[in-house]
Amino acid sequence: MPTKNSQASPTYNVAKWAAKLEYDDLPQKVVQVAKYCFLDTIGVALAGLQAQSVLKVKGYANDNSSHGTSSIWGSAIKTTAELSALTNGTACHALDYDETNYSSIGHPAAIIVPALLALSEEHQCQGRDLITAFVAGYEVMGKLGATVNPSTYHKGWWTTSLLGLTGAVVACSRLLRIDIEEMVMAIGLGVSFASGLRSNFGTMAKPFGVGKTAMDGVMFSKLAKIGLTTATDHLDADSLFLSLISDHASLNALDDLGKPYELTNPGVAFKLYPSCSATHAAVDAILSLVKEYGFVADDVTSIICEITPLVNTSLIYTNPANTEHARFSLEACVAMALCKGELDNSFFTGQNITDSKLRTVMGRVHRRVRNDFSSGQNAGSSPPNEATRLIVSLNDNQTFDKTVLFAKGNNDNPLSGSELENKFNTVTQDCIPCGKAAIFSRMVLDLESLQDTRDLTDCLCC
Repeated sequence: MPTKNSQASPTYNVAKWAAKLEYDDLPQKVVQVAKYCFLDTIGVALAGLQAQSVLKVKGYANDNSSHGTSSIWGSAIKTTAELSALTNGTACHALDYDETNYSSIGHPAAIIVPALLALSEEHQCQGRDLITAFVAGYEVMGKLGATVNPSTYHKGWWTTSLLGLTGAVVACSRLLRIDIEEMVMAIGLGVSFASGLRSNFGTMAKPFGVGKTAMDGVMFSKLAKIGLTTATDHLDADSLFLSLISDHASLNALDDLGKPYELTNPGVAFKLYPSCSATHAAVDAILSLVKEYGFVADDVTSIICEITPLVNTSLIYTNPANTEHARFSLEACVAMALCKGELDNSFFTGQNITDSKLRTVMGRVHRRVRNDFSSGQNAGSSPPNEATRLIVSLNDNQTFDKTVLFAKGNNDNPLSGSELENKFNTVTQDCIPCGKAAIFSRMVLDLESLQDTRDLTDCLCC
């Protein structure tokens, strides 16, 4: 257990903050955004249930569990909380349609939501506890991201799972109401066994990494609760972890937990398109230009995409070989949006990716990296890390350009509550009966009043 001296450490202070956080501490805006995270994350998970990565993990979970109380969504299967979190977490990220947090440069909700719901089915939890635990995990993951990024992301680490395991163990530990000393151990486990590489983008390993992280969050919180110990200084200034993953780690962010909350600043970027968030500003730009000027794909001779270094780093496929590569391809997403007039999950098919017209248009899309995008002194709270300027040239020598600093859905260009609810209804319309979807949506949006969160997961089973 931590010694007296260790109780002044950053690791201990993070554990103390998370262990002592209560629902009544939370601003109403934070609670509202947390509820939308639950709604959006579960909606895109239901839409992703037929992805090959999910089907494979679901089969593994079903083959390796003979009992349990936790659900695999979209089925009648009950399994352990760990295998439930693994399968549902994989589904949450299968379409890359889940939210983004720019401090962590990752997807906290896709990890934390399935972990908490799996664990809550083992324990009769109230909605207020679920919200509080979610906020605690999201906050710690985001502030840890602010501590180590952008260095960590650009070094090749996939920060969603690397930092998300700490967020997941904090969330699950808070749901289990473990004490501060046990929370220190949970954080130690989360830091010690975290991993993730960006080279897995466009493969099944990426959504599986989310599921694995959710599973480990459940497992490590349980182990900490029953006394498994670890080192207690993993988030301290001389931490080996921080020195290994970042060239410029600063502990200042960890001193400001809840000041403000990550859920409101930098906030949550909810996605309009089922692709890497780094593609979204460019897709917004091409769709806006088409709407304004009325040109079609055959009119276009070239599209220059001026992008930030983060966009260029994230979108690793210029000539995608398959649908999963295409979700991480600037060229494919811009070309699909131009050819189809929108970008939804139905476009990410083998037939579209091999279409000769699409391939021709993709060949006309070119990147140019620049470092000087600015949101100006009076803009929102976030820097335009995924900004894009499109310069479109037509065969009649006309040229149009459009700059999008913040894609629609970003905290500085947000979706309204009704737009988020409409997204949920749209992506789930073929997944669960509309009656169940409506009941589920109402419960999530009034989550703080729910006495038993198992009522939520009952709506997700069939």
